[in-house]
Amino acid sequence: MNKYLSAVAVMLATQGASAQDSSALADTYFYFGGHASQYFVDTGDAVDGDTPDDTTLPGLQAGYRVSPTLSVQVWWERNNYTSKQDLYEGDMATLVLSGRYHWHENSWHGLEPYAGFNVGQVTIDNAINEDDTSLGVELGVQKQMRPHWFIDAGARPLYSTDNERWDTEVYLALNYRFGEGAAMDSSASTSDNATPPPAEPEAAVTTAVVFGDGDNDGVTDALDQCPATAPDTGVDASGCPSDLDNDGVGDSLDHCPDTPAGAKVNEHGCKLVLHTPIRQTVHINFASGTANIDNASMAEVEKIAEMMRAYPDAPVTLEGHTDSAGAAESNLRLSTLRAEAVRDELVTRFGMDNARISAVGKGETQPIADNNTVEGRKENRRVEVILGN
Repeated sequence: MNKYLSAVAVMLATQGASAQDSSALADTYFYFGGHASQYFVDTGDAVDGDTPDDTTLPGLQAGYRVSPTLSVQVWWERNNYTSKQDLYEGDMATLVLSGRYHWHENSWHGLEPYAGFNVGQVTIDNAINEDDTSLGVELGVQKQMRPHWFIDAGARPLYSTDNERWDTEVYLALNYRFGEGAAMDSSASTSDNATPPPAEPEAAVTTAVVFGDGDNDGVTDALDQCPATAPDTGVDASGCPSDLDNDGVGDSLDHCPDTPAGAKVNEHGCKLVLHTPIRQTVHINFASGTANIDNASMAEVEKIAEMMRAYPDAPVTLEGHTDSAGAAESNLRLSTLRAEAVRDELVTRFGMDNARISAVGKGETQPIADNNTVEGRKENRRVEVILGN
C-alpha cells in the first residue's frame, strides 16, 4: 500500500502544468467514489496492551461541494486485521464525517489543497467489540484528472476519546462528480428589476489531459517519440508532427496536404515541377527476338515507376532500341514492341497512368556501343526513359 501511494504521488508531481489546474473543478457538485487507506493504530504508544497492526482499509465515500471553498463528506471503510503481537484477529471499520475548506483559487501543479475537521467512529470487532469515538483533522489535495473524475490524497490524525490514543490514516481516493452547478461569483449582483445581459455564446473548448507532457503537444512523455515538438505543431498519436500525405512535411507547414504518394516536394509540401527533362537508360533483358521481359528485369521497370511517382505531372516517353543483328525493318518493329511491353508492365503491375506514357521504337539507329562485340550489342539492347517534355 505504501508503495502504491508513493507511486501515485510521483505521478502527480510529474504531471506539471500540462494537466488542468484546480479551477477546472466546478464550484458545486455531488461526488461518489472509492478509496484505499493505510490505518496506523496508536501511533503515540498510549495503549499498553496488544493493538491492531497497521491495516489497509478499502472503502467508499460520497460528498457534496457546497461552495467553491466548502464541502462535506461521509467516509466508510472495512477490512480484517491481525494484532501487533498476533494475539487475536478480527475486523476493523471506520465511519467518518468531514467538513473541509478548499483553497479553490490556489494550486500547485494543478493540485487544489484543502484542510478539514472530522468526527467518526472506529469499530474494532474481535472477541470483545470495541467502538471508539474519534475526532480529527485532515489535510490533502484534489486534482482534476478527466472530465467528471478527480483524485483525492491526504492524511488525517484521529484522536480516540474513549481510549485516549492517537491513530493516523493516509488515503488515496478516486471520485466521480455529477450534478455540477454553475460557477459562483460573489462580486456580481443584480436588482430584482434589472434585466440580465444576454448570454454570450461559449467558445468550444477541447481539453487534453496528459501525464507529463514536456512539449505541451497533448501526448504524454511516456508515449512521445518526438519530445521536443515546436509549439502549435499538430502531432499524431506518437507525438511527432502529423503528415497525412506522408510527404515528409508536417501538416502544420504543408501548403499541399494531398500530395500523391512518392512525389518529390519542396519545403512547403508541394510537388516539384520538372523543368528539365530527365533521360535514363534502363537495361532490360528480353528473350532473343521477342518483347518478353524476364522476371529479373522487373526491378528495372520498377525504377521507372518510382521516377514517375516522384514527378506525377511529368509525361514519360519510352524509347526501345536494338542491336544491329537482323534486318533494320524487323529491328524497328521489335524495338517498338519492347517499349510497349515496358509500358504495359508499368500500367498493369505498378498502377501507372497509361495516358502519361508514350512508347516508340528506334530500332538499331542509335547505338551507344560497338555492335561488333557481344558486350556492345548487349549495351545497345535497351530502353531509354525520358521523363518530362
